[in-house]
Amino acid sequence: MAIAFISIGMDLQCLFIVVKEPKMPTQVDTHKYTKRKHRLQTSPPNFSVSSFIGSSGNKLQTGLSSISNVTEVNVFWYPNDGSSKPLLINYQLSNEHKWYKKTKVANTWKEVSEKDLGKPTSPSDQAKIKKLLIGASSPEVTIKIEQVPGSSYISDDQTVKIDRTGAADANGYSQITHRIDGKTFIIKSVTHGDNLQTVQGTTTFSKDPLTEVSVFYSDFDSKLSKPLLLELKLHNTQTTYKYYEKTKKQMNGSYLTRNKETNMLEIL
Repeated sequence: MAIAFISIGMDLQCLFIVVKEPKMPTQVDTHKYTKRKHRLQTSPPNFSVSSFIGSSGNKLQTGLSSISNVTEVNVFWYPNDGSSKPLLINYQLSNEHKWYKKTKVANTWKEVSEKDLGKPTSPSDQAKIKKLLIGASSPEVTIKIEQVPGSSYISDDQTVKIDRTGAADANGYSQITHRIDGKTFIIKSVTHGDNLQTVQGTTTFSKDPLTEVSVFYSDFDSKLSKPLLLELKLHNTQTTYKYYEKTKKQMNGSYLTRNKETNMLEIL
């Protein structure tokens, strides 16, 4: 059985056997990703994967298992433009699939758990594959809710823009929205001045990919000193939001989680 040292950006070198990519990688235009299939050209087709080498700099990739009886390796690149990167790897075995997603740490990967409801069932499970790719490609940023509307700030090398509108259907409140143009993002942390904002009963805010974070204030709060509500707009949906409510007892920085179906007006 051949032992593969896999380069996720080039042809794969296996001892005396070359594992080739197809001449034309499969592009999934509706989901804007590319699948590159790697397999042996000999019979039997099974091989063992020893390690992965990065597509630039020949860096050893960590977190990926050495595994035997592999029939095919699929590497998923996202998005389909000049910034495309390998973000998801699939081992195809005779009776199962193993999946690994890129983490935010350089050259490090993590296995997609069997308990993870988002685990794809096959290399053709486009919706779940796209969801994992979006999560892996979304930068983690600190949302600075003390920043004033009409400006922008830099967080973790990303430019976050801020807009202010009246809260829809909620007279007497202002909505301050933070977004990154053309990108989804994941919350790393939330701050208000020197105060780290926390969530009661858990350690962090949602780690879902987002398109916007909105903060609601009373119109009487001209200094924006007392945030009342955080609204997280989840990616790829027009209706799904997550809310975090600031009550009087939690004014020191802790939020209560509200069900995503909760109407904003019921909180404000």
